Amino acid sequence: MKTNEKKERKYSSLKVILPIVIVLVLLFSSFAVYQVIRTRAGKDEKVVALIPYRKGDKWGFCNRDRKMVIPTVYESVYLFSEGLAPVHLNSKCGYIDTKGTMVIPAVYDGGGGSFIEGLAFIVLDGKCGFVDTKGTMVIPAAYDNVLPFSDGLAPVHLNSKWGYIDTKGKMVIPTVYDSVGPFIDGLAPVHLNSKCGFVDTKDTRYWED
Repeated sequence: MKTNEKKERKYSSLKVILPIVIVLVLLFSSFAVYQVIRTRAGKDEKVVALIPYRKGDKWGFCNRDRKMVIPTVYESVYLFSEGLAPVHLNSKCGYIDTKGTMVIPAVYDGGGGSFIEGLAFIVLDGKCGFVDTKGTMVIPAAYDNVLPFSDGLAPVHLNSKWGYIDTKGKMVIPTVYDSVGPFIDGLAPVHLNSKCGFVDTKDTRYWED
């Protein structure tokens, strides 16, 4: 009976700790992606050249003086990165430049990630892939989910597991992890079998069971 009670207590503790760990990993990942975008953009004061502006239920862009630069005609928009911003028009996603020109047609079902290292993730027919700044599908939409590139690698989700691909679409780290975060300075947080740790770009695991 005592053995069973210990197992139950251990399992109860795991149920409490595990969600906390997952949340911490996700928070770290979100902050890391933000830092990557800031780094790519340059100095802090130049991170935002055009600011998303809402008028009613439509979005456009203004400058810091609130002067409209791009009309409020979109259903949603996001920040510019590498000269392009994702916008949604007629329930489809595309990209515009700082003059408001639709550089990448709004033909994608979703995604609309910021451009990082020349690539942005999109969703087509329920699957995720990556396009370059010219709109070329560099990495086919074959994944259940993806995260932006950092340090030359992007997290991808396939068959309920996460791994990493390079900018050519090669699977560098196999999809074996339960959750992952982006690489920062050669290291990324991962979660495997209820345990967390870090891996490098060669999938070296920095932990002991």
